Amino acid sequence: MKLTPVDEIVTLSGGRLACGDKETICRGLSFDSRTCEPGDVFVALVAERDGHDFISTALGRGAVACLVSRDDVVDEISEAGAAAVLVDDTLEALHRWAAGYRKLLNPTVIAVTGSNGKTSTKDLIRSVLGERFVVGATRGNFNNHIGLPASILGLSGRESHAVLEIGMNHAGEIAPLAKIAAPDISVVTNIGVAHIEFLGSREAIAEEKGELVTALDGDGVAVINANDDFADTLAFRCDGQVVRAGIDRGDVRAENLKPLGARTEFDLVSPDGERRSVSMPIPGRHMVGNAVLAAAVGFTCGLTMDEVVAGIESVALTSGRLGADDADGVVVIDDSYNANPDSMIAALDVLATWPGAKRRFAALGAMGELGEFSDSGHQSVGAHAASLDLDGLVVVGDGAQKIVEAASGAAFPVEFFPSIDAAADALRAFAYQPGDVVLVKGSRSSRMEALIEPIRA
Repeated sequence: MKLTPVDEIVTLSGGRLACGDKETICRGLSFDSRTCEPGDVFVALVAERDGHDFISTALGRGAVACLVSRDDVVDEISEAGAAAVLVDDTLEALHRWAAGYRKLLNPTVIAVTGSNGKTSTKDLIRSVLGERFVVGATRGNFNNHIGLPASILGLSGRESHAVLEIGMNHAGEIAPLAKIAAPDISVVTNIGVAHIEFLGSREAIAEEKGELVTALDGDGVAVINANDDFADTLAFRCDGQVVRAGIDRGDVRAENLKPLGARTEFDLVSPDGERRSVSMPIPGRHMVGNAVLAAAVGFTCGLTMDEVVAGIESVALTSGRLGADDADGVVVIDDSYNANPDSMIAALDVLATWPGAKRRFAALGAMGELGEFSDSGHQSVGAHAASLDLDGLVVVGDGAQKIVEAASGAAFPVEFFPSIDAAADALRAFAYQPGDVVLVKGSRSSRMEALIEPIRA
């Protein structure tokens, strides 16, 4: 956050100064009193726990201002010599503040949504644009009704471009976040089955994700996955320019893919037909799809082919997203951050095509938020795993049994463990050999990252 006077927070949030000096300078933003730092403004959000109950801790850690909706805490804030901005609802005020701050700084905003690949695509876009511009971006996947405004308010004012990830679980969540972000470029990675438990169908998911395209004005640009079967539906909702990017099709496209273990080579083709070989430090066909979306954003923002290629080739992804680590000759593919059937199948394909592997193993956890599609989703993963040339499959956690059932006819051993601890003990005792490749993947709730160290041990 840029150095921000309390008076600016009052104006942008729509609140009033209840105590303190309006010229007090705030240096950062905090929602958690335990991590509040000197100079922060503490936002007292009301959720399962009421942030107002922790104001004393925030003040003790150096907060110089508080955004509050309870007037009974004003005296305590005043006695600490801090400023209080009083509003009716702190979450709504946070949203107003972020929307106003975005307009005040006025960077070129690239907003990214989709069922799979949001964070990786965001990382790739940031890396590409960073070849020329000062770029701000969402930290990790902090992409919800709190994370998005926090990401905007985290901009320093020096950035010419901001890459913002926008997620959702339920219908009606994208539009208000898109209103805050006010994107100049909207990127939709794909329409899959993530969160289908709450939306009921891919058509409903496409309708919700499409709100990010609808948010564009006539000067905006929608970057759409040319390989997605909802591409035309999304393009129809755009009042501005549409750029399609994909594998073997689109205005920007990747051709001649070559999986090379932890790297992937492909030819990148620009909208004007220029062609360049790319060596991307990430495995997976689906990651190439994310890379061409990032390339399309780069070309839209005026970058040269040299700059776009350099950005893709130097990208560093957020942890837990298909990172490959070689420990004593055993390659561990860590894709543990999250999972749904589409991304699980894509990761299995990466494992199955890993060149030079002596043996290939997968450790898969349960996938959440699939609702009535849970059984069929897990079965599709198990059936796909059984069709591949693997050497072993470990399935972990309640809800993942359908993977085991569908993979029961596989030509390799399939084992089920009810808990992470039981799986960790088994994986720790297994005799791995140089040349083995092990994939670890599951939903956030599965805690599959806890299996990485036992495999490496």
